Amino acid sequence: MNLYISDLDGTLLDSNAKLSNYTKSALEKLIKNGLNFSIATARTPATVVPILSDIDIKLPVVVMNGAAIYDIENNKYIKFNSIPSKSVDKLLSILSENDVSALSYTLYDNHINAYYDRISNPVEEKFIKDRTGSPHKTFINASIPEDSNVLYFLLLNEKDLIMDVFNKVKDIEGIYAIAYKDVYNEGFYNLEIYSNKSSKANSIKEIMSLFNFDRLISFGDNLNDIPMFEISDECYAVKNAAKDIKDISTSVIDSNVNDGVIKYLKSISL
Repeated sequence: MNLYISDLDGTLLDSNAKLSNYTKSALEKLIKNGLNFSIATARTPATVVPILSDIDIKLPVVVMNGAAIYDIENNKYIKFNSIPSKSVDKLLSILSENDVSALSYTLYDNHINAYYDRISNPVEEKFIKDRTGSPHKTFINASIPEDSNVLYFLLLNEKDLIMDVFNKVKDIEGIYAIAYKDVYNEGFYNLEIYSNKSSKANSIKEIMSLFNFDRLISFGDNLNDIPMFEISDECYAVKNAAKDIKDISTSVIDSNVNDGVIKYLKSISL
């Protein structure tokens, strides 16, 4: 039984970070007709749930690059992996020494609290502003409370700074870090840090085991999709994808702005 998993930003979403009307309509029909479809994204439920509000996603979704699995139908986290406390302390120390800000995502009582000490650039400011007010996530301008379940760190900054921090944190025990181009902000990069037990691949394996799927077909565009591609029976890069993703894909399909994923899914469902 096949499981179809798509990334969101740069893959299923258009250039405005939305599902096109064509994709919404076609995807809803495909799922109603039996397509086993889900999402694997760096986003949290705070933005995933609204984006998918018109789609009846029956399967759990992978959020925060695999740091957690979320059940949209029942509004709850099925599983999550915290970063070891010693690793959190080392990360925070490096960020402080280099005077770099980050968003630190913690999980408490089925709710994400994202802590930050300051806003250091317009991209961070817009990111927080666009996501403030969600029932699934609260932004808090304060230090992380002791004994928190820290799932995820996110840095949004210019490429040179991000790569400098990446090189300083990537070998910390207990974490996995990945840096890649921000698809919405030219010259900016994302640095995502989470438990080394977390990945899109590991969380997808959990879902496959829970629901007895034996084949995985995935869709992606950026470097954080590589673990997912590596465990897929078939993997498709959208036309706008990074070269490293295209190089390991089964094939390249149409771009995100041309509804490439849904056009492909419709072509194999005819």
